[in-house]
Amino acid sequence: MAEQTSTETKFTVARKGVAITALRPNLQNAQADLRAIEASMRSSYLEPDVEVSTVTVKTTISDPTPYVEPAVAVDEPVEEDGDKGDEEPSAEKAPAGTKKATH
Repeated sequence: MAEQTSTETKFTVARKGVAITALRPNLQNAQADLRAIEASMRSSYLEPDVEVSTVTVKTTISDPTPYVEPAVAVDEPVEEDGDKGDEEPSAEKAPAGTKKATH
């Protein structure tokens, strides 16, 4: 299959040159977003500084490339630091507030 490229124009609401909404397929949807954002900004006592902008989306489709699993490095096994959680505490290490057994 030969490489195919398509170009589409989408619309968005932008603030200071940065898109702040999702890309919309038509101008009417972007204008609805604009009105909602302006109303929200005004209710927060902000001066709306947003505008509808166009974005050119270029999509390139080519032949599929087989997925190759990335190589995984095998590390040396890590030794445990001697914590033996299933042993009962010895008399020397009795919990605080208990007395050492005497015979």
